[in-house]
Amino acid sequence: MFITDTAGAVQWVNPAFKTICDYELDEIIGMKPGHFLSEPLTEMHARETLNEAIRDKKSCLVRITNDKKSSQPYIVEIHLEPIFNKKNEHQGFLSLERDVTEDEQRQRQDGEMNASMYHQLLQRFEVVKAGSKPNS
Repeated sequence: MFITDTAGAVQWVNPAFKTICDYELDEIIGMKPGHFLSEPLTEMHARETLNEAIRDKKSCLVRITNDKKSSQPYIVEIHLEPIFNKKNEHQGFLSLERDVTEDEQRQRQDGEMNASMYHQLLQRFEVVKAGSKPNS
């Protein structure tokens, strides 16, 4: 979890953020998360969704590939919420993040297994279909 100002610059992070990303608050305070977490695998659509939510002061939920301080990629689900005071003045954003790297890897493995099984079934169907053709 972290809190940003109205421009999206980090003001505070909880201890779990350091555990996931390896960054200390004093290293990133005042920086926009996309400037130090984005990496080559970061999905452009997810980044655009976050930028639009910040610009429009709206909430959003995205999954995005980020980079730890050690340059190790990880996948995070981000729930971004704007913060407003009692006068409905925008104060910044609260970002709740959950590391979903293992979930994503499991889903990819399941998808690969399903594709392999489907391919095997098609091959068996073709063999059965070829074997049942009348001789010409």
